[in-house]
Amino acid sequence: RNAPAAAFLRALPWNYDATYVRDAEIARHLTVVREKDGSFYIGAITGDAAHVTSLTLDFLAPGRDYALESLADDPDSTDIRRGDVLRIEMAAAGGFCGVIK
Repeated sequence: RNAPAAAFLRALPWNYDATYVRDAEIARHLTVVREKDGSFYIGAITGDAAHVTSLTLDFLAPGRDYALESLADDPDSTDIRRGDVLRIEMAAAGGFCGVIK
């Protein structure tokens, strides 16, 4: 059991205020950002090939600092702002998830 992953997934909301598809190619990869009460939830998956995507954080409010918590092999927390670019590298049949608060 991966306790950090389980806790991360349990904290996800069931309903969202908005959903944005930011990068997609059928049967290859998908990156989605979902918004709920001022927090943003990022989910990305790949198909049979590895994929790198750059997610511009232009949906964040200007002049405010945010923290990104991501779930990967080594969970990480990073300070970010509007306009920053998040580089997401995924292995074949891999993925990424993160929360911006």
